[in-house]
Amino acid sequence: MNEKERFSGWTYFRMAYGFVGLVALLLNYLFMLNGVHHDFGPLQGSYRLMRLFTNQTNLLVVAWSLYSCLKTPERREGLYLPRGLRGGLLVYITLAMAVFHVYLRQGYSLTPPLFAVSLLTHYLVPLAYLTDWLLTEPRGCYRWKYLWSWTLYPVGYWLVTMIIGSETGEYPYPFLNWQEQGIISVLQKSAGAGVAVILLGAVIISLNRIMPSTKD
Repeated sequence: MNEKERFSGWTYFRMAYGFVGLVALLLNYLFMLNGVHHDFGPLQGSYRLMRLFTNQTNLLVVAWSLYSCLKTPERREGLYLPRGLRGGLLVYITLAMAVFHVYLRQGYSLTPPLFAVSLLTHYLVPLAYLTDWLLTEPRGCYRWKYLWSWTLYPVGYWLVTMIIGSETGEYPYPFLNWQEQGIISVLQKSAGAGVAVILLGAVIISLNRIMPSTKD
């Protein structure tokens, strides 16, 4: 398989899961507006949608997947993507999938449409992105210093969420609500998520450094 054929196949795959992720986010937003599960206005619906870590990470993966489709073998210049960006996104989308599966999966009662959207954002898009990363990311290009930069976004998300929640009394996830769960419980779960970010990052860097080349 030559480079152009290889690129073409993965381009279609990225376009597919990018489109699926985008449709899932749009449907989730529409459900927020029309009372399927909530009944918010456009601005509040946008805020409610994007305050969720899962939706933020899905949007980042969608943006990366569709943007990367522009980076053809003949057009590599002018489309800068920071080294290690894909690894960071993999940490975040995997964390979202794991937290949902372990902590949240049993706690929601969803209508069939929302259940279908939840499967797309929590499982299909993350697993498609993981497959893409495993089979196409250039080997040996990750450095251990990436590990600390990858923690900035989750820590920033946690700080902003806790500040807003302390003011409004509303939290995107019940395990972050220290007013109901207790500060010790919230700190324990938050610390566990922080450790998970570091461990996931370490695994991803290790895999990138030791796995065989992606070239045919």
